[in-house]
Amino acid sequence: MREVLNTQTLLANRVDGVLASFSKETQDFSHFQQLIDNEIPLVFYDRVLHHLHADSVMVDDYSGAFKAVNHLINQGCKRIAFYSAPQHLLLGKNRLEGYKAALEKNGIEYTKDLVYACDTFESAVKISRGVLKKIDRPDGVFAVNDLTAVAVMKTAKQLGISIPEELKVVGFENSRSASICEPELSSVDQFGYDLGKKATEILIKRINTDGFDYTPEKHTLKTELIVRGSS
Repeated sequence: MREVLNTQTLLANRVDGVLASFSKETQDFSHFQQLIDNEIPLVFYDRVLHHLHADSVMVDDYSGAFKAVNHLINQGCKRIAFYSAPQHLLLGKNRLEGYKAALEKNGIEYTKDLVYACDTFESAVKISRGVLKKIDRPDGVFAVNDLTAVAVMKTAKQLGISIPEELKVVGFENSRSASICEPELSSVDQFGYDLGKKATEILIKRINTDGFDYTPEKHTLKTELIVRGSS
């Protein structure tokens, strides 16, 4: 895997520290443990691990998902589909739990039939062609990222489903793609700049501090729901 090779290259070149957001396919983290064994400071951001001796900076995925789904419910949605990230990822688990909590708060029963393992544009287009043709199709979609949400919107338009009148959609990230689609996409802003800035500040502090015997810091940044025309 390229991630493993890149990590080994960094180790061989004796870098002072590493910022990492690991691949969603990664389930063996021994290459990161090699960095730690060689006392190279490691800071995870966005996709994080809590069982290694490494600092981490993530966003409040649970709260962000809760706000997105609660907003859809307040807009009148009763059947909300969730296009989710892999559940071995902490962000995937937390966003699913936030989705469930918002449903429960509003007295809507959770059904796993409305949760789809889907976090890419291509897979969202493929899945949505079936999901949106169902008689009991969703009237709202919360997507784990913006590109997945945009794919849902594109497919809905091709099927003659109007947004937001017949289908409301919310993404997560608040990327540039959220503001260039039509209608513009409502999305949870995870403040990527602040995420990267905080992670970098921690890494620089570790590099400038003697010794490797420190307690890793765990930081969780707040999110904000940006409401636009898709919901």
